Amino acid sequence: MKKNIKNILEEKNVILDLYKDGVVKVKNIFDTSFLNEVKLAKNKIFSQFPYGQNNNFEKILDLAEANKIGYYPIKNLLELDPIFMKILNNRYINFMAEEILGKNFYFTDITMRIVPKTKNILETHRDFCGGLSFSLLLDDTSENQGETFFIKNSYKNPPPSFV
Repeated sequence: MKKNIKNILEEKNVILDLYKDGVVKVKNIFDTSFLNEVKLAKNKIFSQFPYGQNNNFEKILDLAEANKIGYYPIKNLLELDPIFMKILNNRYINFMAEEILGKNFYFTDITMRIVPKTKNILETHRDFCGGLSFSLLLDDTSENQGETFFIKNSYKNPPPSFV
């Protein structure tokens, strides 16, 4: 993505909106062909790990165990398919992270999950403070499906830039 003044101004408004509202929706920063590649990689990984992985990156074999946590996580994406590194290397994501967290930011986690239709959903919660999260939704979700939704003003005042 080539930077120009218009892009930077749009990104600055996104940052201001993030500070004002706590969450912000940004335009799609990936092209369709890349997203299709990511979806193919996701499908391949979940064919190998249909109920996700435990904290030791081992395949969860028991549906009941998987349903207890309310989602099926994949925790070592970068080892399973290199396409996910392209997300971390995205110039837009890196620009936003540096503007908000400072030049010395680093990625701590990249995970993927499927939210099954189950009674055991991840309850409403607030993620960690002092960081920045990016969510890339690959599948359509409905309001009653659980997991991925954001409440305006629940994440106000992200961390200041560290210089």
